[in-house]
Amino acid sequence: MKKSAIFAFALLVPMTLGGCRLVKSFERDITYEVVDGEEVWQTGTVNIFNNALLPTAHQKDGLMFYRYHIGSSDFQLKVTPKEELYANAGLLRYKEAKNYVENGKVTLRPIYFTPEEFPRPYLSIGWYDRSRTSKVDQDKIDAWKPGLDAFLTKNGATPEQLADVTINPYGNGGQVRDLGDAVRKDGLVDVLLGVGNNVDSASGANIPIVEKYQIFLQDGTTAWRYIALLNERPQARAVYDWVKTFEGHRALTGE
Repeated sequence: MKKSAIFAFALLVPMTLGGCRLVKSFERDITYEVVDGEEVWQTGTVNIFNNALLPTAHQKDGLMFYRYHIGSSDFQLKVTPKEELYANAGLLRYKEAKNYVENGKVTLRPIYFTPEEFPRPYLSIGWYDRSRTSKVDQDKIDAWKPGLDAFLTKNGATPEQLADVTINPYGNGGQVRDLGDAVRKDGLVDVLLGVGNNVDSASGANIPIVEKYQIFLQDGTTAWRYIALLNERPQARAVYDWVKTFEGHRALTGE
């Protein structure tokens, strides 16, 4: 064997072995547990190949579940980063969990509020951020917002409440499962725009909804996308029902 070939082989062996060690290090399991005080709700592991589905939070009299908080830092509303918060039955991913390992494990704790203290905007609208599929983009949302404000004002919303309306994209241009992950993790969306019929199916976005509605354009022959109502808050129901009307869906679609 030539010296150059021997030298190349000698370099290849440690690189290969090192590569194996690197893969193994990434494959190691991370233990997690969901703990409420002294009560352990769930334990398990995540790794680079497998995520974990967090449990459905226990119901508590007079309290509403807000988020799971990951890590050992104290939870502070409006201070704790969104990256440390997980929605009910949300996904815990290895790439996120590895940042919060302490004493060999990751700990998540449920956060509860009274109904009066529960932090949420007056109204939260979401839209599927994959415009070629959803038919919704930021320009369309910007054009729709004045009509939405006018409708809410007509229905009694104050200027302070109008200022507390959020309209955000979800899914980051990805597939429908990415939309579902993002909406479930946020947990505050009232009405969702630009979704498909699979918004609530296990094989689709898998988002719990109250109902959905397919908008038809003016001629009644061409179907637009679906809108979905995620809860029965009065302002959410009112906006959802408005978008179903000719005036409401024209304000959104421009048709």
